Amino acid sequence: MPENIKMIREALHALIEGRRIIARCELLHRIYKIVRDADLGASERDELESMVGKRLAPGIFANIMSMSSAPIFGLQGLVSSATLHGWIFQNVDYYTQEDYETAYNQFLDSKEELRELVILDLKTVLADFMTAAGYHLDEESSNRIVFTNDIDRVDCLIYPSIKAIDVEKIGKCMVLLVPQHGESPEPFIEFYKEKGHAIEEAELQVWVANLEGGTIDPFIGYPKDINIYKQFKNPKLAMKVRAIWGMPAKSRYQPWWLPIHEKS
Repeated sequence: MPENIKMIREALHALIEGRRIIARCELLHRIYKIVRDADLGASERDELESMVGKRLAPGIFANIMSMSSAPIFGLQGLVSSATLHGWIFQNVDYYTQEDYETAYNQFLDSKEELRELVILDLKTVLADFMTAAGYHLDEESSNRIVFTNDIDRVDCLIYPSIKAIDVEKIGKCMVLLVPQHGESPEPFIEFYKEKGHAIEEAELQVWVANLEGGTIDPFIGYPKDINIYKQFKNPKLAMKVRAIWGMPAKSRYQPWWLPIHEKS
């Protein structure tokens, strides 16, 4: 086994054996970080892809969460779960309420670090997404990332949650990327009803990343480049959101090729 893949295996074992109970979202972000820190070479990435699929961190996460009889790296599955204070915690055995409260406090202590990891994880998923659409990374800062190709430029701002978006402070950009809120859709419903119109008037787009799956979907607005549109897992999501939550479609905000009246 290549050295950097061994590093991933050892780090995962240390994480799971050391914590035993861990918030589902924290586990996911830690896996993304472990994969990033390994800095895999091309051949190492190919080998790991053969084990977990092209999306490395989501693939490792899915394997750990599964009931697989042949888990990668011999990892013990975190198949038991419990909800505590609105958050899902995974565990490898049964524990007392006090044990869960201790795990919850560990999670709270890590929240600032996890917010930073969310941004890095979103950048990872976005980079893979835009590369598949034919773009390359051109500029990058703490929460901004720009991709270009021979004819176009996509300027993105990245937020740790949809609640963090302040429409009045966005400035010059095209796409706002946020993570999917796993525990509840309420933040998205509230944002859409309160700020969806302003986002469209500003001709911005909001994309939502599913970090567990390593995919991105449109929430408000659509790209003009059909090659980007083809990368969305659920490309009609923004139209469905409009239909369900009540804003009529405005053709001037849609690219010419988008089937606005197409029924799913």
